Amino acid sequence: MLVPISQSAENNRVLRLFTDVNFLPKGVGHCQLLIPFFGKNDCSHDGYDEFERTGKQFLLLAEPHEADCAVLPFDGSHLINTQSDAKRDFQQLANGFVQFASRHGLKTIVLVNSDLNCPIALQDVVVLRTSLNKRHRSVNEYALPAWHEDLRCYLSEDNQSFREFRIKPSIGFCGHVARSRPKLTRRMRILLQRVVRAFGGYLDHNDGVHLRRAAMDILQRDPDIQRHFIERYDYFGGALKNPAISDLVRTEYVDNLLNSDYALCIRGYGNFSFRFFEAMSLGRIPVLLDTQCVLPYDFLHDYRDYCLKIPEERIREMARFLLEFHRRFNGETFLELQSKIRDFWQQWLSPQGFFRHLPLILSRHANGTFRNEGLHSVPIE
Repeated sequence: MLVPISQSAENNRVLRLFTDVNFLPKGVGHCQLLIPFFGKNDCSHDGYDEFERTGKQFLLLAEPHEADCAVLPFDGSHLINTQSDAKRDFQQLANGFVQFASRHGLKTIVLVNSDLNCPIALQDVVVLRTSLNKRHRSVNEYALPAWHEDLRCYLSEDNQSFREFRIKPSIGFCGHVARSRPKLTRRMRILLQRVVRAFGGYLDHNDGVHLRRAAMDILQRDPDIQRHFIERYDYFGGALKNPAISDLVRTEYVDNLLNSDYALCIRGYGNFSFRFFEAMSLGRIPVLLDTQCVLPYDFLHDYRDYCLKIPEERIREMARFLLEFHRRFNGETFLELQSKIRDFWQQWLSPQGFFRHLPLILSRHANGTFRNEGLHSVPIE
């Protein structure tokens, strides 16, 4: 059913969407894919401005009989994050919408911006979600970038933010991190994860703040690496509790990215990193600790071309991997990579870039060419 749909969208560069705001609960905002038609909700940043301005160039709203696919009008996080009574109401609305779309021969797209990996209890849908684990990713799930403000607003027009090559690499991190090693119960769980992994199994975890602590401690011990680390012991530097410091916290975060060659990117509670996408938007080179993460359009692009990825089980070798990676470059190739990263973010990972290529996901799903792989590994000797 979706093959001719995607062919039409690819040829005409327009994807025709059906949605129905009657399925949108009162007081609940619409999903990101509908921003060009209904605005940015109460969004306080400018990260969707260009998508709002240009989205109608490649997306159109259509009646069911003319549409290529349907879009659940609200974010699918309401199906897993909310309390039981509200969750039941959202589930009923979602079921009703998906069934209505299905009767018209339409596949429904569901966006899920959430840290949770819980299954979405809907049949015959394509799910785009921020947090995915490639070991138990469903065949209808694809990675959605995590978006915040467009960090280019911090740059002047003549400042491309690119860093000159230096023999000694610098790596930055500004964010929430554990104060110390995990407590005994947490360490026992980490040990159990390693045992299970040794026998080919996998135990999911949310030890992002402890992984960050471990990675920073390892990098601190290598004198050949310059570190720019700002440790926060509360989410968003405590700015959610004290909004008066939010501008300062955000500025320090952006300055940390701008003043470092590499950005240390490690999952938080969800199995994804806002920092990964924000670093790429500035042309910074992500150093991603791979916790079985899935990245957008990984079936088309080899992310080895844009970042250094280190398997979680080899975290102790992070400093060596970074130095070996950095030594591949000279002044010219280092600048070229940064420019390439920024262009890739703009074309594929920005809101307008990601949604412009949405027909490729629909086509791949329709053809059944799902590949249960996440980010490609950097060759490790």
